[in-house]
Amino acid sequence: MAEAASRLTGLPCCFELSLFHPEKLPLDFFSIRSRLKGFERRECRLYLTNAPTYVEKARLFPGCTFVVGHDTALRIVDPRFYGGSTARDAMLDELERLRTRFLIFGRVDASGAFRDFSAEEFEHPVSGFLSRRATPVPGHVFRRDISSTDVRRLSDDEYL
Repeated sequence: MAEAASRLTGLPCCFELSLFHPEKLPLDFFSIRSRLKGFERRECRLYLTNAPTYVEKARLFPGCTFVVGHDTALRIVDPRFYGGSTARDAMLDELERLRTRFLIFGRVDASGAFRDFSAEEFEHPVSGFLSRRATPVPGHVFRRDISSTDVRRLSDDEYL
């Protein structure tokens, strides 16, 4: 995804690893070490942060284009992470003020069909935000039928 994003934007891809996630326990030392090993052979910038949400990440990196997968994009606009749609909409407004953009990569769903991300799937104001600030990356541009969990598992096995 990073290489495809760099081709699409014309910019080098940097990586951010948050030690905190809104739905999980904080990363422990061993998890951090394992994830960092996946970057040992790459020439890239890697930022370790304590920013669990994308609005917190955007505050650290205003004007950034975040490269995310389909499921992550769904979570970003899910009102349950913000205590309701009013707070979610305020967060989307802040992301827009911070000039945040998203490249959203598709994925294979449970039925085996490839799903591109589409702003039309959502009601306003989410659809308006996505149409202005998000670019879906269609499957014919980039497609890898593997989850980030599986990628990390393969990386972990490689270093054992």
